[in-house]
Amino acid sequence: MGNDTIERFGAFVAQSESLLTDRDSSPADSEPPLQEFLAFLARARPTLAAPLRDLANELAPEVQELAEWMLDHDLLRIARRRYDEDAYTNLIAWALHPDTHPASALTRQRGWLRVLWPDEPPHISEVTTPLTQVWTEESGVPDMVLNLADLTVVVEAKTGSREHEAAQTGKDQTLVYPEAVRKVLELPDDKPVHMVFLTPDKRPASNENAILTSYAEFATGLAVGLRDVALPADVRHSLSTIITHFATCSSPGDEDDVVRLVRSSATWLGDEAVVGDDARLLAHLHDLHELKDLPPVRYWSGTARAASPGWWRSPNGRPRTW
Repeated sequence: MGNDTIERFGAFVAQSESLLTDRDSSPADSEPPLQEFLAFLARARPTLAAPLRDLANELAPEVQELAEWMLDHDLLRIARRRYDEDAYTNLIAWALHPDTHPASALTRQRGWLRVLWPDEPPHISEVTTPLTQVWTEESGVPDMVLNLADLTVVVEAKTGSREHEAAQTGKDQTLVYPEAVRKVLELPDDKPVHMVFLTPDKRPASNENAILTSYAEFATGLAVGLRDVALPADVRHSLSTIITHFATCSSPGDEDDVVRLVRSSATWLGDEAVVGDDARLLAHLHDLHELKDLPPVRYWSGTARAASPGWWRSPNGRPRTW
């Protein structure tokens, strides 16, 4: 059965459930063909609901944490700072900077490393000060560098623009920045330097070894990483402003709708009476589809994705590249 067929069939079953609830007659009073159809739906529900339940259980902690941080008003969007590469870089640097809140500095930096390396994040015991707009002479200006004790992370951030050639090198930015940073910071030859390509949609980089990540992933990683951290009110509100904007700026649809989606989904994802009931869970198929761009993509590489790889598609209808 093709992926398109599975997707349409899931929607068909969910919609059939709602239509049948409007009938005055009970299943026992129905005509034989309808009884057979009801039996068919009853058999189909567990098959369709199983991968959705796995997905819902994976998403629940992250969506619930994200909901706790999201604000009603996106001030950065109101100020028309949407897709401002330099502003976004400076906001990320501030969110990771030790001086923003010294007591949580290590937690914040570890949180983003867990997003970049979901399976085996590097262990760090000391924080670093993010460097922005690092001048490398003939090789251009990487947006941000985290020069940690045992590794260095070079970040090239994009919003609407594409990757381009770096200064006078004739090669694209992600290809030349790692060694350019090694040279300008005089890093030892055996110190790992990792290239990160940060975009709204995790688009490919010219450097096939670059780590692809998104602003939404940064937002979720920050929210989850600070789960049990007490912050001053002003710091928390400032971080909430960043998280709200990054979690919604690259999502399909209206940003206000995304905030409402996250908040409403956080409620039912935490309700076992909903997640444990096949019919009620299938009623939220559309919500799960819309949530697909918000949490880190690593949560789409586990059991749920393997069980039903074709259910989740990009807004243009083409299969999403994982």
